[in-house]
Amino acid sequence: MSKFLAVIFISMTVFFFSRQAVALQVQLTPVKDATLYEDDAGALANGSGNYLFFGKVGSTGANKLRRSLIQFDVSSIPAEAVIDQVSLTLEINMVPMNPVGGLASLHRLTSSWGEGPSIAPGAEGQGTLSLAGDATWLHRVYPGSLWSTAGGDYQPAASAEEGYGLGLETLVISSTAGLRQDQELHGRHHAARGVAMRVGREALAVAHTRRRLQRG
Repeated sequence: MSKFLAVIFISMTVFFFSRQAVALQVQLTPVKDATLYEDDAGALANGSGNYLFFGKVGSTGANKLRRSLIQFDVSSIPAEAVIDQVSLTLEINMVPMNPVGGLASLHRLTSSWGEGPSIAPGAEGQGTLSLAGDATWLHRVYPGSLWSTAGGDYQPAASAEEGYGLGLETLVISSTAGLRQDQELHGRHHAARGVAMRVGREALAVAHTRRRLQRG
């Protein structure tokens, strides 16, 4: 099977007017994604590159943070569906020198955002100059629309968390009540804004927890 940045698996129960229950499963890949590179000017982005990043870089990158934005099209989920299970699978395809393990933390985004045309050079870890339509550390959509809070607008409580180790791996974030609730809300309102993925307990995070993810 081809490896994507992220694949979300949703199992649901749908009740029809007859109250007959039918179990359904869907597998979704992202419709857009981007990396937020911590930068006081909002001048860095990577809207259309090959990779995404989350976590904290080392001293050569000034110990800055990276956050991934990922959005799925959940319009195929019936409004009356009861979500039973949700899991998210991600491919970590690069780790830094002297890596440190961490906690991948998912948070439901509360504002819309753009996937712009910028493409970072090389391994893409440093980003590139922001272009019109990009999401940046300051901008939902560069250059005119700002986040309410630098670094993205999202629920402070994590919907789910999963630990990751020192090497390359397939990271599976298992179903939680928070993830199920997120997908039910998105399915009913068809206003999905996606999730922000960051290193858990970010304020206490140490350097070298940054990881690179493969896009589709």
